[in-house]
Amino acid sequence: MTSPIDHILARALLNPTPPIDFEAAEARLAAR
Repeated sequence: MTSPIDHILARALLNPTPPIDFEAAEARLAAR
């Protein structure tokens, strides 16, 4: 199983996201 963080890092490598989207992703992880 891949961790959510690994999934985000892998996705960021394939399609870099602006800082705003990255912060939103962290907020979603924090919400979980």
